[in-house]
Amino acid sequence: MPLETGQKVKGEMTKITLAVKRKLGEGTQGEVYLVEGPHGQQAIKWYKPAQATLDQMTAIRALVQAGPPRGAAGARFAGELMDLDDEFGVRSSFQVVPDARWSSGASTKQFINELKRRGFEVNVHDLTHDGHLFRNRERFLRHATTINARGRSFGSRGFRSGAMYRRQDWLSALDISYDMSVPNVAHLEPQAGGCCTVMPFFMGHVLELPLTAAQDYTVFHVLGDYSTRLWQEQIDRVLEQNGLVSFIAHPDYLIDPRAREVYTELLRLLVGLRAERQVWTALPAEIDRITAADLSEE
Repeated sequence: MPLETGQKVKGEMTKITLAVKRKLGEGTQGEVYLVEGPHGQQAIKWYKPAQATLDQMTAIRALVQAGPPRGAAGARFAGELMDLDDEFGVRSSFQVVPDARWSSGASTKQFINELKRRGFEVNVHDLTHDGHLFRNRERFLRHATTINARGRSFGSRGFRSGAMYRRQDWLSALDISYDMSVPNVAHLEPQAGGCCTVMPFFMGHVLELPLTAAQDYTVFHVLGDYSTRLWQEQIDRVLEQNGLVSFIAHPDYLIDPRAREVYTELLRLLVGLRAERQVWTALPAEIDRITAADLSEE
């Protein structure tokens, strides 16, 4: 049965009690709720009885305990995705967590070098991806110094926060040219709200490149839809406004062969748009550069 606002739930594995704040959305497998606990706000998925089988529970427990493919294993799987992108002639921008607890500085540097060698873009993704970057301003400003140093080390001018948590009015502390932490709408995101536009815009010195398509996790695991149907609909609506179509795809969510096939179909779709409608498939840094060039000519 659905959860109610204010209801308390306790994690079987974590033993942490969480209070339900509000419902974020639902799909064929269940509902997603915004909850709050000792580590701040999070999103949880509440499965419908028909989906909450022992096999499903066993699979989820194994995934949680194993975690995503990180370190050397994660880098190898990212390499497979680069191969897939190369096959379709589409370059992606990889957001790399600089101080990730699952990766050493040496392995992160090696991974970044390989991304750049193959022509892919690299940007700073949060700092540790613990969900607390914007918890308070003093803490954020301390971390901003480190983030700026990591950006210089990466040779990057772009940033995206973990889980799309954001305080745009704080971004002036970051030595970045563009940010990708704001969705145009956020019905199913951990942090509600959105910029309500499909166009890039400036916040101070920072060019904001909004996320305008549902994340892969939302499509696959919240809505339970292993197709490009929603993405096709969103693409059509954005292109009607001559706007920016942007996607987030996570390497660890694309391990599933079904998800990988949908991602492959998305690449086919983008290549078709490029050929038939002259859609520009650009990296974020390319959009940033042409925007800066346009401004300098005005």
